[in-house]
Amino acid sequence: MLNNARQLSAASDQYFLENGVSSVISANLVGATNYVKAVNTVAGETYPAGYTQGETVTILGVAGARTITYAP
Repeated sequence: MLNNARQLSAASDQYFLENGVSSVISANLVGATNYVKAVNTVAGETYPAGYTQGETVTILGVAGARTITYAP
């Protein structure tokens, strides 16, 4: 899960640089032709629908009970 968060964070940073914006929805990051090809869940977790520059990535519902945060 932390590797997924790290990849999504890096992908959003690259998107911010290339597009001159400070937020992005995950549909622009994940996909066959995007920065991250796929995000495979490990414990039924839910990843954010969007990312904002400088904010932590919060992963919800880990094993139905936990929350994990990743600070870029």
